[in-house]
Amino acid sequence: MNDTPPVPEQPDPQQPKPQQPRYAPPVYGAPGAAAPVPPVPPVPPVAPAQQPQYGQPSYEQPQSGQQPYGQPAYGQPQYVQPQYGQQPYGQQYGQPQYGQAPYGQQYQAPQFQSYPEPGPGEPFDGAAHPDDLSRPLYGASIGQAFVRFFKNYAAFSGRASRSEYWWVALMLFGAWLVLAIIGGIASEAMYYSSSISYSSISILESMLGFVVFVGWVGIIVPSLAITWRRLHDADLAGPMFFISLVPFFGGIVLLILHALPSKVRGRRFVRNR
Repeated sequence: MNDTPPVPEQPDPQQPKPQQPRYAPPVYGAPGAAAPVPPVPPVPPVAPAQQPQYGQPSYEQPQSGQQPYGQPAYGQPQYVQPQYGQQPYGQQYGQPQYGQAPYGQQYQAPQFQSYPEPGPGEPFDGAAHPDDLSRPLYGASIGQAFVRFFKNYAAFSGRASRSEYWWVALMLFGAWLVLAIIGGIASEAMYYSSSISYSSISILESMLGFVVFVGWVGIIVPSLAITWRRLHDADLAGPMFFISLVPFFGGIVLLILHALPSKVRGRRFVRNR
């Protein structure tokens, strides 16, 4: 018995290969036939997403429940930038802003009211004649100031101009200076004179001192009154005079107050005419 396995036959290379039968799709509706499968369309290639450049916004389609890009959220007001030629919200067209003039007009800075030099009539209501003692006489001469000084002997109401006050102050200072010089010369002459005794010199000095004291008492009231009126003309209260009682600098401050210019508001101190 031959146990050798049979050798498979080798195909002839020159002999053509048998063709496989092609798949024949079953006829639709035939019994036992499957449903036809539609052809799958080709998938187009997807371009890679481009990143937005620097400084440019990225516009994306909003998802469900989100507001579009640049729109305010629900319930919040929307602020719209005014376009060219339109006024901002709350301003009317043509309304000038602060510090700007309306269109076609030149802006002018506000001017403060300036008063003319003090004189008779309005607004300072000065005296038009030297005999009018109820008003201040602006531009008074030295003689007019001297006469008005003694006529308004005890007038603490009303006003006095700077010319009235400083002419009187100059006259009083000059009078005291002249009396001091004359008294000093007379005292030295009497001491060196052999014909006058010491008792007579003492009597003469006492008489001279008494005359000076009487003169000082005679002008203390009108001096205080004209000082009061000068402070009124500078729109200051009369009791500011007592600042001169302050040691060291009180008198200097009072002189500065007397040199202040006249003010229209000083008319509130005018006495009833």
